[in-house]
Amino acid sequence: LDDIITRADKAIADGKTAATLRYGHDANLVPLMGLIGVEGFEGVYVLKDRPDPRWNSARMIPMCSNLQLIFYRHRHKKQVLVKLLYNEREVKIAGLDAVTGPYYDWDSLKRHWMVISRNFKDSVPGGHEVVLNAPADGYSTRMIQHAIDSISALGGGRVNLSGGTFLIAPIDLKSGVDLHISEGATLLGSPKLEDYPDRTETRHFDTSALPRWRNIALIYADEAEDIAISGSGTIDCSGKAYVKPKEGDNWTGWHFDRIVPREKSIPRAVFFAGCRNVSVRDITITNQPAGWSFWIHDCDYVRFRDCNIIADVRYPNNDGIHVNCSRDVFISGCHIETGDDSIVIRANSRSLAQNKPCERVVATDCSLRSWSSGVRIGWNNDGVMRDCSLTRLKIWDSSNGIGCYVPLFKYVENSNDYGRESTLVQDFWCDDIAMDEVYGNPVYVKVFKDEKNHFEGVRDFRLRNVRARSLMAPYIDDGNDVRFSGCTFDLFPEELFPGNRRRHGYVLSAK
Repeated sequence: LDDIITRADKAIADGKTAATLRYGHDANLVPLMGLIGVEGFEGVYVLKDRPDPRWNSARMIPMCSNLQLIFYRHRHKKQVLVKLLYNEREVKIAGLDAVTGPYYDWDSLKRHWMVISRNFKDSVPGGHEVVLNAPADGYSTRMIQHAIDSISALGGGRVNLSGGTFLIAPIDLKSGVDLHISEGATLLGSPKLEDYPDRTETRHFDTSALPRWRNIALIYADEAEDIAISGSGTIDCSGKAYVKPKEGDNWTGWHFDRIVPREKSIPRAVFFAGCRNVSVRDITITNQPAGWSFWIHDCDYVRFRDCNIIADVRYPNNDGIHVNCSRDVFISGCHIETGDDSIVIRANSRSLAQNKPCERVVATDCSLRSWSSGVRIGWNNDGVMRDCSLTRLKIWDSSNGIGCYVPLFKYVENSNDYGRESTLVQDFWCDDIAMDEVYGNPVYVKVFKDEKNHFEGVRDFRLRNVRARSLMAPYIDDGNDVRFSGCTFDLFPEELFPGNRRRHGYVLSAK
């Protein structure tokens, strides 16, 4: 690739008609096509059939193959254009915008290739890195996806978004890749709902059984391993485009409503399904619409560290970290502000092939602000949630504190958000938790039982050194094993709290 660039520049500088002919076997042509990013060959570096149905070596690399780079220079302009032909057919470069049709600006294409070349030469096995700069305008989806595919195919490494704003439609995070958003860089989600069609091919779940019947997210990973989102940059979810302020004077709850119909649903921000060894660290995610910030669905070994999850508390349904049917999830040092629940622990297996518990979830040293619940555990017909720990949490300006709330089944059936088992919450430990300005119950277990709700109970749920200032006292339904030790609950009249209880999101009314 370096030699192609050098010879092309020399021919352009000479100003004469020139041609260079190279000969190589198809085993050489395949990695070159993958390296320069020809669409259809992204991430392909060896000649072999791949499980991907779009790939077929005999069709894509027939025995007589050729790749042509044809350069054009206007007689009266300095700009040089280049067109690529593969087997006499025009092709495009993934992640790079053409000037027009199949024609690329040579200087832009050369810079694109030089970054690829430098990163490949400087990288070490298992530690590849591609550094991307934001384009002046337009979407960056193809560029980022091509880099992710390439790094994953090479065995892993980092895709570094180094600066500027990267406007994207949904992207897939692949095994071995750390999506690193550097300080000063912003990954901006598309504000257009049409950019979020449901995925037709998924491996780990049945979309028809997912809450709201939708699987789409801005960043998505399906059965990936050793993945990360890192860096001091920002993920901006363009949430303002999907909500509108409530009108009139008689409204209650959140200050905004969704614009789109519920059946279409607003996309989630980050969705990990069936993944293993996941790390999210240092990142800031903001401006979430009415969709969950992080959805962890049947994953193992997940770490959140020092993240800022800052949603507008006036928006409905923008959960913070939603952990479902997952194991060994550790959340530490995070600041979370959300209109809906800040941390959710659930075990809804209905979209999975097998029932899975949610266990060994640890949240520690976090600050939580929620206009619903700081930590919500369980929902309608969830399965088993057990062996979890909540320690050294600060919950403030929240509608409710920590607990389990199960509404009548008729209220969740239309959202498709329910499981297929009996809900059991067991062996939870809550220690050293401070709550301030809680507009509902600081601790609660409230279950509305009907013939469709299957609730086994709360067992061995222990709270120690919990201190709360709230409008209401803790509420525990009969028959549930919740134990308090060294706890203080101070009740205040509403006029001493700065907000309006009726317009503070979703406040429980259990007494």
